[in-house]
Amino acid sequence: MNRASVGIVVLSALMVSAGAEAETCPATLPSQIRVMDCGLATSVADVLTRSATFKQLVEGIAALNGIVYVVVEPTPRVHKTALGVLSHHVAVSGNLRVLRIVVRQDRGDAALATVAHELRHATELLEDPAAQTDAAVAALFARIGVELAPGVFETNAAIVSERAVFRELQESRRRPRLE
Repeated sequence: MNRASVGIVVLSALMVSAGAEAETCPATLPSQIRVMDCGLATSVADVLTRSATFKQLVEGIAALNGIVYVVVEPTPRVHKTALGVLSHHVAVSGNLRVLRIVVRQDRGDAALATVAHELRHATELLEDPAAQTDAAVAALFARIGVELAPGVFETNAAIVSERAVFRELQESRRRPRLE
């Protein structure tokens, strides 16, 4: 099976499971963000009204022709201490690139800030048109970030986004919601 066929199969599987989740979860999210856990999807819908930075990240993903699936796992497989990870695998369908973020099952502002952190990594990837293979994604993050462990990278932009969202969420408890 060639890379295009694999991408289509992966994309189809993700869409089918997203459709099943959408039927059972009342949370409404922008189409470029597909959260596979109803509790987290509800929290993400809420954070979009409480954090301008988070909302900007989500809008940026749409502008860059990306779709991001957010999957919850007890411990992301890439790195046992990670709170979240962006998979380096990219499924390409026409002009869309489909990405996958895995986050821990945590809830609350810190967990949502982690989602923002990973959305920033997704934005970094989507900003590079050449980042369409695992190797190209690894090369991108090696160029713009720091390798913390084999295949695990960190960027300053993601840290800044995470901190900004956490701060905005904390501050939102003391002021009216964004519209």
